[in-house]
Amino acid sequence: MNSENKSESRFLKGRTDIKIVVLGNSATGKTSFCNCWVNNIFLEEYKSTIMSEFSYKMYNYKGIYYKIQIWDLAGQDKSIYTSKVFTKGSHGCLILYDTQNKDSFESTLKWKKAIDDNTKFIDETPLPIVLVQNKIDLVEPEVLKKDEDELKKFVNKNGFLTFTRTSCKTRKNINETMDYLLSNIIDRLEEYHQKTNIPMDDNKRTSIVAKNNNLSNESLFNSQKEFCCV
Repeated sequence: MNSENKSESRFLKGRTDIKIVVLGNSATGKTSFCNCWVNNIFLEEYKSTIMSEFSYKMYNYKGIYYKIQIWDLAGQDKSIYTSKVFTKGSHGCLILYDTQNKDSFESTLKWKKAIDDNTKFIDETPLPIVLVQNKIDLVEPEVLKKDEDELKKFVNKNGFLTFTRTSCKTRKNINETMDYLLSNIIDRLEEYHQKTNIPMDDNKRTSIVAKNNNLSNESLFNSQKEFCCV
């Protein structure tokens, strides 16, 4: 059996699901981002997301396959208050804003609060959240460079993991953004298990240690649910 088949068999034996949610105002490019990463396609036509859409992708990290579930959530203002239904059980988040839309940038903290208030890792640490400045193909590089220092200060002040600049149209930094977020999540999960000596259980998927505010630590470990999908 070659190395690729061995990796595939490990994936089939025990799938570790990781749930990523993509938030932000309407028309910031959330659906395009998801399509670019999952299917490597970009559609010019804009279609507003109703409530939520999700898709899957197998992701290879250090020779192990993970099943990534990525959720594209609606960007209407009212969705900020109902987003906890869909963010429940998530392990990381992208918050997108349109580089030419100031309102979408100012709303990023509202979306971040919806995550911070609803879901944490079981050790009470916040989920990793990447701020994504999207549609950078529409502005000149000099403009981006001018705002870079202020954006770094904003990210550090408000507890984002990092920020990235992406273009779905040109595919710039789409994969790099997801690689950064997923590696952070997987490494954090692995570190948690090494510290606690809790074994990886392929059936109960106890490698998923996201905590929701309405669930106790004990119920998370004892539950038979696949936490990524609740």
